[in-house]
Order: sequence, then structure tokens, then C-alpha cells
Amino acid sequence: MKVSVVTDSTSDLPPEVARELGITVVPAQIQFGEQVFLDGVELTTDDFYRRLQSSSKLGVLDIVQSSPPLPAGARKCEATVR
Repeated sequence: MKVSVVTDSTSDLPPEVARELGITVVPAQIQFGEQVFLDGVELTTDDFYRRLQSSSKLGVLDIVQSSPPLPAGARKCEATVR
């Protein structure tokens, strides 16, 4: 029986560690105000903190939310690890 380790991107597991250990990382969704990004795909950690810092400097702190990976991402992951 094959066993695979899968986590979502909120684990902040460095990509090189995930690769080395064969861990599949599925991107969570990060929402800044009205904009939604795939964590680690469309929004890097540096970009996240830059956005957070710049919005607070303007006196307008965007509401930041995260949500689990999309079902399509989970299905793609499932097909990859089989």
C-alpha cells in the first residue's frame, strides 16, 4: 500500500523540504479584500507581507481571509499521488 503525505500551503513548508521529503502541497486560497489568490502560486509569502504592510501604511487594512484548497486542487493532488 502506498502512503503519501499531503498538506495545504498554510503549513508554510519550504518548497525544497517538501520536494526532498516527497510531500505534496496543495495551495489554500488567500483573500485580500475582493481579490483572491492561490497561496504560493499567485501570491508568495513576500508578496503577502508586502501587501499587508502597504495597506496598513495607507490606513486601510484589507480584510485578509484564508480558506481551504479548492476541490479541484484536491482532486488534482489525489490524481498526482496515486
